[in-house]
Amino acid sequence: MEVAYELRNKTDYILASSAEILSPGFTSVYPSALLSLLDTSRDPEEGLRAFGEAYMAHVRSLADDSRSATLSLVATRELGPLAESLRRLLAGRLRGPLRPLDALQHFDRPGSYGEVPAVPRYFDLEEWAANLGADSTNLTVFEEQLKRAVRWSECTERFLPSTNGFSIEHHSGLTTYAEWPELPGLNERYRTTAWYRATVPQNLP
Repeated sequence: MEVAYELRNKTDYILASSAEILSPGFTSVYPSALLSLLDTSRDPEEGLRAFGEAYMAHVRSLADDSRSATLSLVATRELGPLAESLRRLLAGRLRGPLRPLDALQHFDRPGSYGEVPAVPRYFDLEEWAANLGADSTNLTVFEEQLKRAVRWSECTERFLPSTNGFSIEHHSGLTTYAEWPELPGLNERYRTTAWYRATVPQNLP
């Protein structure tokens, strides 16, 4: 989410993955699907979605760890309203989080990258927002705007299951960093992002 928001004034659409993209990436579908991206007579959103669907169809034809992918198509014009809806949701929060962070859907593989401490950092944006303890009206507005921002998304059932992977039970198409007390340096850097400044009210504890 944070990267998409930084790029909102640079491009109309972003085709991106919530999790890692496994090697060899899109190489296998370029011969059959690249034209979807190059055909200027085609609506860009339609072409990007067609390319994404071709990639996901290819991944679903594979087995074991190779059958691992997440992909989503984001309309950047909707990210400003999305930030505003999250700001209202955070400002109107009624109570604390409903579940601990490590119970939420994440899209990284803690401990696989040599990081310390080995805690998940990137969470499904929709599930994270629903866990904030906000009032239902603001949450509904946020969820509806998120659907306008994420024009299409797909994922496999699992991601790298034999390599410290995870099951995918919730995939809204965008992820967010969530602060841990154990990560003070990363938290400090996160608070300098445009997404954080746009969404977190100054008086929020």
